[in-house]
Amino acid sequence: MIEKLLRNGSSEVEMNIVCTDFSLLENINGMLSHNGVIGVRDGEGKIHYIIDGRGDRQRASHTVTSLMPSPGRTQHEDFYDICAKSVFHQFNLNFAHIGTIILYDSIRRTIFNGDEIPINMKTVYLQAAEHLPLTFTQVERDVRYAIKKSELSGCGSRSAYRTLVAAIRRRINSGGEE
Repeated sequence: MIEKLLRNGSSEVEMNIVCTDFSLLENINGMLSHNGVIGVRDGEGKIHYIIDGRGDRQRASHTVTSLMPSPGRTQHEDFYDICAKSVFHQFNLNFAHIGTIILYDSIRRTIFNGDEIPINMKTVYLQAAEHLPLTFTQVERDVRYAIKKSELSGCGSRSAYRTLVAAIRRRINSGGEE
């Protein structure tokens, strides 16, 4: 059927889910609408993704790209990326903001190194400023702006950082299913 749609020039692709429980179907639809993606593990342990492209094709495209494995990376790193990006999308952190990328990289280092959450964000800002062509003030401003534009807008920077680290660790420990 997809082959026929593509030959006819139509770009519309349809997905059907069959179940006898209407509340289950509503839950699946709600998760797709909220997160934009659902991962389903098959009997061999492979994860298959269902991506919601109904409202925002650009977000769907970014989701597909972010879920693709990167060459030269380990399965562990790819799994972390999937879990972390899922959490970042859950809190509506936009990767178009440099502050989101700074948070993502800093949290990645914290989790991979097994470090404790920093006592204050000054440490995070200084480390980021060393790795990027930005000043401490620019890094701080960019991180605060990214947080302000997300679902974590009521939190301070450190609280948002703690929330993200905890959510990513939970997602990783649950095998990516949360």
